[in-house]
This record gives sequence, C-alpha cells and structure tokens, in this order.
Amino acid sequence: MPKYCSASNMFADARIPDYFALIRSRVAAFWFRKRNSKNGILGGCSEYPENPIVKSWIAVHLAGNRK
Repeated sequence: MPKYCSASNMFADARIPDYFALIRSRVAAFWFRKRNSKNGILGGCSEYPENPIVKSWIAVHLAGNRK
C-alpha cells in the first residue's frame, strides 16, 4: 500500500476487526458463558437489567465505535 493510505483502511480491507469490535465480541462471549453457567448465582445476576454489570455490557454494545 502507498504511504498515504491509512492503517484503518488496510485493516478493513483485510477484514481484521478493530479494537471496539474485539471488545464487543469479548463482552458478548463472556455474557453468553455467564448466562449459560450452571452456577445459579452467576446465571441469576445476569438476568436483572438494573445490575451495574449488565448495564455496562449493554452500554458497550450500544456505544458503537468511539473515537
């Protein structure tokens, strides 16, 4: 690629996820494991939307890419 091309375009062309996509993916995978856990406490605390942890997970997914 020429010098004037941005690195973000190179990553996008190679279909490599950016930082925010990686964070969303990791949070979603963790949330899935937690909700499907056989541990009743872990599964139960992920069901209440007023839980601060659940609020932060939702905020990560709704925020999109911040710069």
